[in-house]
Amino acid sequence: MSASMETLKARLSEQDYKLVEELSDLHDVLISILSASDYISGYKAGALTLMEIIGGKII
Repeated sequence: MSASMETLKARLSEQDYKLVEELSDLHDVLISILSASDYISGYKAGALTLMEIIGGKII
């Protein structure tokens, strides 16, 4: 656990700290979703570029 989380745990009520933990977990999920989305977008852009090259539009 990071020093910041330890500080929050000491200062917040148990209920408030659980909320902070839940928000942290949701943030992790969001980062995972955004990473997957960026990967898919990059893959699509690469595939489209290859299709244009193979199709003779870009030489």
